[in-house]
Amino acid sequence: MERSAIKLAHGKILDVGCGAGRVELYFQKRRYEILGIDNSPLAIKVCKLRGVKNVKIMSFAKIGNLKQHFDTVVLFGTNFGLLGNYKNSKILLRKLYKITTKSATIIAASRDPYDTKNKSDIAYNEANLRKGRMFGQLRIRVRYKSYLGEWFDYLFVSKAEMRSLLNGTGWEIKKFYGKAPRYIAIIEKT
Repeated sequence: MERSAIKLAHGKILDVGCGAGRVELYFQKRRYEILGIDNSPLAIKVCKLRGVKNVKIMSFAKIGNLKQHFDTVVLFGTNFGLLGNYKNSKILLRKLYKITTKSATIIAASRDPYDTKNKSDIAYNEANLRKGRMFGQLRIRVRYKSYLGEWFDYLFVSKAEMRSLLNGTGWEIKKFYGKAPRYIAIIEKT
């Protein structure tokens, strides 16, 4: 899926939630201009150790502070989930709209939370609905050895829910790659 979708990347690229920098390394080899952001200082350190040239510690919420304009935004590794929840999704999608060019593309990976037979997942998701949260909304934190991150929302959505989240933000789905439960959406400006 990612190999097919990544071919649609063009121009200046922003990788949100870059982790260890695999997307940056791929594009650096092809001489693209790319910026990777991640809120984890340790992830950024790993990127630099691996030879990533342009990364910075930044949370997704702060992307409105970027002074550059991007042609492609990559949200691989189900990082569409970094939008967090319904309200935050609308805010972040509008911020992405402002920092991208008129021909911009978002390449976003997600997971359909409805496509599971795991009873504990289903119970968790149904409890979300009772609490007024989205079905696939998770409350998680990252732990690595002695490092323990802050709690945050992470959002898995169906293709229909993704379309709904895009309404009113200036973005629309152009194409999907992959089969449930994992998929990638190609999103463009309306």
